[in-house]
Amino acid sequence: MTFTKAMIDLAKEIRRRAPADIKPIIKMANPELFTELGKIYETTTDAVMKALIKEICELAGEPWSNVLQSDHQSEDDVSIRTYRGSTSYEHKPKASEESSKPNRPKRIYRGQVVT
Repeated sequence: MTFTKAMIDLAKEIRRRAPADIKPIIKMANPELFTELGKIYETTTDAVMKALIKEICELAGEPWSNVLQSDHQSEDDVSIRTYRGSTSYEHKPKASEESSKPNRPKRIYRGQVVT
């Protein structure tokens, strides 16, 4: 993920307003920054802090704006991929989706099963 100037300013303001025990978590180098912000959003009572977190998640894009919803999926259903500084937030397929695939015959090459 690439951070814009507005997102950097919001992250600095969130870090400034955060309690001392939470400040080490709020770093833009942290690959789980937005999941941590979601946890902080649920626990904090500061209205300004909630507004800042909501704004930065909306600027981040579609997958990250879903982090703030209270009925979001558990962390087991979500995978975070980081590649060369770009972070993506993806939902894992459910068991019912996996079982709906038709059974393919096994392919064998030189005595080994090939997937």
